Amino acid sequence: MKETVSLIRKIYERFQQKDLPGILAALSEDVTWIVHGPRGIPYAGVRAGKTEVAGWFELFGASVEMRRFEPHVLTGSQRHVIVTGRAEGLARATGRPFGTQWCHLWTIHDGEVVQFEDYFDTASVRDAFTN
Repeated sequence: MKETVSLIRKIYERFQQKDLPGILAALSEDVTWIVHGPRGIPYAGVRAGKTEVAGWFELFGASVEMRRFEPHVLTGSQRHVIVTGRAEGLARATGRPFGTQWCHLWTIHDGEVVQFEDYFDTASVRDAFTN
């Protein structure tokens, strides 16, 4: 359990450092990356594999200016880690702010992330992207 939570904690540290290669190194080749949300959120959807996840990070960075990103609670088991936190930022397309609590579900197999799911206040984020 400590190993899985430590792995995910390192991913968040690498996210804060904008270390995409470090993040990708923790993912399996066939990782599934799911960001739940409506079409109005440009980076919502499902990505498969490291190449598509790398593209997701590029799209996310082009879409959002993060002002605050804070993981609060990390808890897990041998196979899953759940993380809750808060994010605040601006939708680059509109300049409108958003703030949301979020919950991430990470699935780990053989020391690598095989799936990531992002749950958040999609209405707040969608509204920031809407003119």
